[in-house]
Amino acid sequence: MSRSPPRNEEEVRNALVQARKFFDESYVPALTRAVASPDALEANLLEAHTRSYFIDHALAALGWRMDMDPKGLPPSAIVEATVRSRSKGSSLRLDYFGFERETNRPLMVVETKRPSFPLPFRRSKGSELSSIPDLLVNSGDQDLTKDWVEALEQVREYVAATSSPPGEADPYGPARLLITNGSWLIAFRKPQQHFVEGQPSTTDIDVYLTRQDWEDRAGDLFRTLSYSAVSREAKDCSVADLLSFVNPNDVCEAAKGLRVIHTMDEQLMGRPKPRTDVSPVVALGTKFDAWIRVNSRETSTVPSRTGDAEMRPHLKEVEDQSSRLLAAIQGKLARELPIVPTSDLHRRLHWSRNPRHFLVTGDRPHFIGNTTVAVCLGHDWQAAQHTGVARENGVFEQGEQSLFPSNDVRHCAHADVEAVKRSSGGITDGTAARSLHNSSARALCRLWAFEQTLCCRACTFLPACSSRTDFSLPCGAGGIPK
Repeated sequence: MSRSPPRNEEEVRNALVQARKFFDESYVPALTRAVASPDALEANLLEAHTRSYFIDHALAALGWRMDMDPKGLPPSAIVEATVRSRSKGSSLRLDYFGFERETNRPLMVVETKRPSFPLPFRRSKGSELSSIPDLLVNSGDQDLTKDWVEALEQVREYVAATSSPPGEADPYGPARLLITNGSWLIAFRKPQQHFVEGQPSTTDIDVYLTRQDWEDRAGDLFRTLSYSAVSREAKDCSVADLLSFVNPNDVCEAAKGLRVIHTMDEQLMGRPKPRTDVSPVVALGTKFDAWIRVNSRETSTVPSRTGDAEMRPHLKEVEDQSSRLLAAIQGKLARELPIVPTSDLHRRLHWSRNPRHFLVTGDRPHFIGNTTVAVCLGHDWQAAQHTGVARENGVFEQGEQSLFPSNDVRHCAHADVEAVKRSSGGITDGTAARSLHNSSARALCRLWAFEQTLCCRACTFLPACSSRTDFSLPCGAGGIPK
């Protein structure tokens, strides 16, 4: 069942059509031949059959992998996952359990039913409720059939068992709950709110009545139930193909960002010289909590000499490139977008799996700021070592994890600063690190995966870091005198 992740709704639709055809044209005829008579087909069609021959393929069409990715990525869903009931202490078995690859946090629970299991309907003959979501939210147990009362209580246990206990400092829980018999599908987009917090809403429940309905509304499935959408893993595209990824009316905000590219330039003499290019990216947030990265074709090379005379033209070039990209996107969408402030990133963006050298910068075009401290002992590793405050290893030339070598005005060699950057800094949710890079997943510094010696006072994120009570720098506003 090896399949590349879907890039747009058309790919999801095509995969769902293939899954349905396989089930209807290959499996069902085979089962019909195997049973005593065609009339006995429905009685012989089991939940296990539907799961193996349709639901597995439908979930794969939405990017949920139950096997190893060809590139070596781990699965994002497993079958028959065992969890413990919070209320009874007994073991519960989930038909499908989707989780975030990097953190193993729960993302989705899927409960499958036998093919003959009906959609919910009102048992009493009183006033009719207008829709299935209305029935699931506003009716009592006395209004539902016994099967559905038991089914809802069962999934309530599942959601509670896969959610963090009340008061947890780092709360977690599934972002989606699906109930399906392989033909109809009911999707709860806020299962914790519905089943744990007791605040259900009809607007957070989507109903797909038939497999044909799945195909006709493949765009809704892609935007709300695909792995990339549920995990908030950003999808990449260009301005040219943006509208094949998103409906303009679904986009609600944007944030600037950068892709950092390290290469080695060949030299006529001596060893290769490291080179770092940056390329603007704009991240678009949708009302479905999914994010799309729109990439620029333009790049700018970080100067090998990083004094103000060399750096300011580079920063201006990146700013202009970022503005052009944003203008092109807004032209494509035919609307202006609010920009997420840099100071608000920790609350608004939670991308849990991104390329190692990708960074969201909010309303600022670059992670390098325009200002720094001109004179500070921390800029010089040898001076810092002489006074006993230097990091363990000095950095004396540009490299993959340091654009700013010792004696650069934007360099910091102070051991205490390195320790603050490397540590979690008291963070309990790990959001900054998990959302921006894979390695050093508990590091406080948003740049740590690719830049470890930038002076904090020259960093775009300093105001956000300084607002934390558990963040402090050993230097004053004027730096440490030499």
